[in-house]
Amino acid sequence: MRTSERTGAGGRRIYSGFEGDLQNAMCAIDGASTGMVAAAALKRTPHRGLMLAGLGAVLGLGLIAMGLEPKFAAIAVALVVTGLGAGFNNVQFASWMQARVGRALLGRVMSVLMLSAVGLMPISFAIAGAVAQVNLAAMFIAAGVLMLGVGTWALFSPAIPAIE
Repeated sequence: MRTSERTGAGGRRIYSGFEGDLQNAMCAIDGASTGMVAAAALKRTPHRGLMLAGLGAVLGLGLIAMGLEPKFAAIAVALVVTGLGAGFNNVQFASWMQARVGRALLGRVMSVLMLSAVGLMPISFAIAGAVAQVNLAAMFIAAGVLMLGVGTWALFSPAIPAIE
């Protein structure tokens, strides 16, 4: 299958097809894998709460950039950066949760965490798909604004600096 290029709303170039999807996925996977390895390599993460919140805000900026930028190279960079941040955050958050929860409840807590992270994905995909059918850029921008807002709010929350 060949990658095709078509013009979307506002004259934006949209790449589709297996090759374009594969290139995008590889950028995100490379970033996420690197982020996971980096998170696992750290012995101790100083200011973990602020770092998690700050990276959440950066992830929002990456999503906004994907919605605004039509060039593949810029989108690839945004995918690598967001993958890197997401992979790092996922490992750091899961390890923080495991360190704070008592052994007797660890299985239950991690199953709720996995349900919220993976089990609700089909609902998220359905909503994102419906919005993307109307306006693809709006989907990325709205998700990015939400992530940026929550990350920024968390940075100023008094409970976040206590996360170590």
